[in-house]
Amino acid sequence: MITNTELYFIHGWGFDNKVWDPWLDCLAQSIRANIFDRGYFKNRKYDFKFNISGCAKIVISHSFGLHHLSANDFSQIEMLVIISGFRYFHEYSSNRELSEKQIELMKRKLLLNPARLLGDFYSACGLKENRISSALINRELLYEDLALLNKNQIDLESIKSIPSILLLHGAEDNIINHEYSRRLHDLLPHSKLFINDKEGHALPLTDPYWCINNIQAQFYKKVFSNSVKNHINR
Repeated sequence: MITNTELYFIHGWGFDNKVWDPWLDCLAQSIRANIFDRGYFKNRKYDFKFNISGCAKIVISHSFGLHHLSANDFSQIEMLVIISGFRYFHEYSSNRELSEKQIELMKRKLLLNPARLLGDFYSACGLKENRISSALINRELLYEDLALLNKNQIDLESIKSIPSILLLHGAEDNIINHEYSRRLHDLLPHSKLFINDKEGHALPLTDPYWCINNIQAQFYKKVFSNSVKNHINR
């Protein structure tokens, strides 16, 4: 049993920390949760950082959220859950030039009408409701992170140092194809991979309890309490 554990939630591009609202009621009482918010709907951006402590660190990241971690951060992680994630956005694109142009098009649309761009993005993620949680949209930060998304690559060796890795992905993901997780799994022999046949890119929102069940199985129920069963049966 892991004691003195801290859990960190990191959302993806275009979202905020409300992505994790369905998860919080299911946390085990012994787990301290840190809910990171990048600041896409705030006046300023926030850089990710760990608490200074001797606690074991478990990180649950969604999509681009993984890219807010540094090599030093990876070296401190005991367990990592990567949901709808990727090492490099264009890595397995069949047409690299077209893929890069799509990001450039998103950047131009963001400057013209950020609310519309985000609405289109959420629809592509498989969400029916509008996820814009505030009248304030930090357009500059969204643009900055799109530029980062276009070029940033995570060092595979940094991830390999993490003792436990779980990959979760939706088969209907139209933003990041689930093959990205399959190939990452092949490169990380000690990782485990689960594919949700029905869901898309917004997997933490559209099927949180499927994610939680797989995390519980991987981590021997150290992170979430059995109360999740009550949520599933509602």
